[in-house]
Amino acid sequence: MDDNGIPNPDADMEITAEGDILGFGSADPKGEKNFFDKTIRTWHGRALLISREEGKAWLR
Repeated sequence: MDDNGIPNPDADMEITAEGDILGFGSADPKGEKNFFDKTIRTWHGRALLISREEGKAWLR
């Protein structure tokens, strides 16, 4: 959401994940983070998180 509360699906923002991260990224071709960082910047409003909880893998 922007400052006026209007959803912007293409907004790039920093997001943080917690837990057992198997992979976390945004497909940004110029990104410099590795896939195990807990904080990334979205690319065109998108990111992908793969985590594990109690022996199960989750794609979110």
